[in-house]
Amino acid sequence: MIKNIVYHVLVKEQGSTDDVSVSLNPNVLPVDDSTDKLLEQLTERYRGKAGKGYGVFEDNTDSYPTSTILEDYLDVNISDDFHFCTERLMNHLLAESQKQAGAKGGKVVFIHYSESNQEYFLVAILTEKLGLMAKDWGLTQDDILNFENLRFAGRINISSWQNKGSKQPRYISFLRGQGEVSGYFKSFMGCSDVLMASQETKVLVEQIKSFATSKNLNSDERAHLTANAKEYLQELADNKPQPLQFSMHAFTNRVWPDEPQDLVDFFESYGEEHDCHISNGFVPDKRSLRGLVVQSYRTKHWAFSFDDDAIKNHAVQVVDGKVIFHKPPQDILDAYNESN
Repeated sequence: MIKNIVYHVLVKEQGSTDDVSVSLNPNVLPVDDSTDKLLEQLTERYRGKAGKGYGVFEDNTDSYPTSTILEDYLDVNISDDFHFCTERLMNHLLAESQKQAGAKGGKVVFIHYSESNQEYFLVAILTEKLGLMAKDWGLTQDDILNFENLRFAGRINISSWQNKGSKQPRYISFLRGQGEVSGYFKSFMGCSDVLMASQETKVLVEQIKSFATSKNLNSDERAHLTANAKEYLQELADNKPQPLQFSMHAFTNRVWPDEPQDLVDFFESYGEEHDCHISNGFVPDKRSLRGLVVQSYRTKHWAFSFDDDAIKNHAVQVVDGKVIFHKPPQDILDAYNESN
């Protein structure tokens, strides 16, 4: 549900920092079918984009004032309304874009909305493209918003930000993109995304295994998926002369090449549900990759597989040369009893 929405214009030619300016919308937009559709298309495209960064607000509010601007807007004891809040944010965006020649202008959309009992503040820069419209048996051309080419966007989970006891306090997400160009938007958001390789890798390992479970993969398919994932992540960590950083886009295309978007969408929804998103930009921790190792054995009469977590949790043990599986499913126990 939209609480407030507006767009302003950042006037800037890509490749130059000259003559950069902003054009402010004199009014906020009404909440109607058009703005609802805008939010729907924007959030759908944002969720589907691989390669986000996650973090928290920078402590230095003098250099990174976005958190202060939002606090003034959200504080009922301060008179800053939504339009004034976005005007201040546009002035900050103007200053940041003047530092980066590669940044491009466009329609800057600000939306304060709620979804699934969470409040969000979404910012996106949309460019336009020429579109054809068929109406009254004729064709007309007009500029329309280009959602497919979304490159600069960020979202703040206001509820998580204000909940100091959140399990995973990384309440800001943004499209990371490539190089310094996307970095200016990260600075505008005031986002600090210090990454801990071990923790990031463990979250990724957990979600890979959860994805395999969600797809009902058999033991061979599961082993193939986890082996591919471990091989690729190991390659990044072992790369010479220096390790390579994790990229969601490259990873999903490597380990789930037939339907990479399925894996992107799973990671996104799992991260939302469990408050543990996977961020681009970390170097995989080789020790944490052990959780992907699956031991699998097959003979003419039996087959079994287990991963390292089963050993760590003592679900599988070796005693006097015998492999013992603790708490097997009831149907396996029933099948054994029926055969004796």
